[in-house]
Amino acid sequence: MARPKKQGVDYFPLDVHPDNKIKFLKIKFGMIGYGTLISLYQHIYFYGYYCEWQTDDILLFSDEIKVELNLLNEIIEECLNRGIFSKDCYKCYKILTSSGIQKRYCEIVKRRAENEIIAKYLVNADNNLVNACNNSINDDKSTQIKQNKTETEIKQNKNINSDKSENMDLKESFELFRIAYPGIKRGLETEFTNFIKKHKDWRETISLLLPAIQKEIDCRKSYTDANEFYPQQKNLQTWLNQRCWEQELVFNEVIPKTESKPLTDIKFEDVEDYAIELIQNNDHIQKDNFNKSACRVELVNYFNYVKSKNIENWKSAIKTMFNKNVNKFIYA
Repeated sequence: MARPKKQGVDYFPLDVHPDNKIKFLKIKFGMIGYGTLISLYQHIYFYGYYCEWQTDDILLFSDEIKVELNLLNEIIEECLNRGIFSKDCYKCYKILTSSGIQKRYCEIVKRRAENEIIAKYLVNADNNLVNACNNSINDDKSTQIKQNKTETEIKQNKNINSDKSENMDLKESFELFRIAYPGIKRGLETEFTNFIKKHKDWRETISLLLPAIQKEIDCRKSYTDANEFYPQQKNLQTWLNQRCWEQELVFNEVIPKTESKPLTDIKFEDVEDYAIELIQNNDHIQKDNFNKSACRVELVNYFNYVKSKNIENWKSAIKTMFNKNVNKFIYA
């Protein structure tokens, strides 16, 4: 009796730097989501390049890794929506697989004499996977890869799959921007669909969105830090429809703070000392003709004014008022 062919593998490679799809899964579900994904990879590679995923399979796997059933279903749904697993294969055949899993499986088993492949389960339906892995085709009574498929048909499939992959990457870039956007926003699908419909150049534009909103956030901060007015943040749809990533931003110039004491610490003596300093530095004032009593009365008014108005840069205010009324302090 012939020895049964081995379909599974004993190891599989794991990227050191996961792509954004896996990062989003980790953000949403934490280490439980990430650990569940790794366990799923182990489960799939144990059987080969896919695994059955029906009710009984889900229950057994949930019990095996001790993850609550509803949470497991949410993680799987996120994986399907993110393209970590093929949504089409799951809908049609109730299996979990992906183009990446199949490529890595092919690389691992390419030295085997023969590997059985079910054609309809292939995410990229061309001859490359079959030929590279020394595979025999299992028609499974329905779908098979036609060996006489023309080169034109193969190229068309490659282009379609390439476009799907590119669109997925662009969508992930848009999601990073959407998450960073500080204003009112709707869900990913709604905002992304609206963006595509509104702008014919959306593919070329997506890479500009995140840097643009980060710059706008910094610009807004330059005004709010100085207690200056800045227009209210638009909602995301309006921001996109008006192509606000193209707007020219003017940053608020940072005004160096004076060495004035905080208002709570200012005493009348501080104002008086500063006035004396102004008098000594003013060459136009004849010191012998200076009326100190009149000056002192006016300084009391100045002091009360800056305190009541809560003027932070009180020295500048005192200097302006003093120079404007200096003639009052000169004897006739």
